[in-house]
Amino acid sequence: IISLFRDVSRSPRSEISQTVHDHYGIHGAFGTVLRTVMEQVANFKSTGYDTDARGPSEIRFENILLYDRRCGFVLPIRDSKGNLDEEVLEIFVDVMVSLGGPKLLLRGPKTTVDDEDAGEAAEEVIPGARGPSFRSDRRVIRLLVAKYWADRIMEKFKSDKGEGEVLEGDN
Repeated sequence: IISLFRDVSRSPRSEISQTVHDHYGIHGAFGTVLRTVMEQVANFKSTGYDTDARGPSEIRFENILLYDRRCGFVLPIRDSKGNLDEEVLEIFVDVMVSLGGPKLLLRGPKTTVDDEDAGEAAEEVIPGARGPSFRSDRRVIRLLVAKYWADRIMEKFKSDKGEGEVLEGDN
């Protein structure tokens, strides 16, 4: 099971970019922005940015997600002694469960009160920040990484079940 997890829990940046382009049809200027934001996510620990995440599960995922230039985004499934890190696996499962939940990304507290009708469209105000924040975009990239892993797990599951079998939910 460790080798399976190690195989599916790697996602090269190029794979995420390709998925964004091919599967979701995002290209052009916004595709360029997402690739730039992906660089921020890959180097998030060195940027000095505060956490982007909302909710305990998302915060924990943000804190453990690493980037390795050889294999892309990874999770540290082994601790310093080489033992399986059950907390990382728990965080991974929490993120996979959230992908099937009612909301993919939790909303933060409302930060503007100027227009009561703005509701969901209210911009997040970050004290001391100048210009736009890519906080939401970084959250989307992390979501895409998790979705990439979920897709790899489903592909592996389906291939192990046999190509001819119809799985529940595929109808």
